[in-house]
Amino acid sequence: MAAHVKATDRGPSNFRPMQTFVVRLWRPPEGPNTDPAGGLRGVVEHVPSGAESSFTSEAALLDFVRGCLNPNESARR
Repeated sequence: MAAHVKATDRGPSNFRPMQTFVVRLWRPPEGPNTDPAGGLRGVVEHVPSGAESSFTSEAALLDFVRGCLNPNESARR
């Protein structure tokens, strides 16, 4: 019988600990100045540290997440 493994179970010791983020997303209301691409807006929180950031693009969201996951990398930039 196969064992069931939850996504939150820890893997082998060579894996980094799991990190938790809360992401709130919305699109701005449509109007004459609305970005035709749909413009993504939101706020992201890194739960363990309490750090938060607002973002207006997918790239900014990913930059924040990467900075939280690799703080030494961010410090060098």
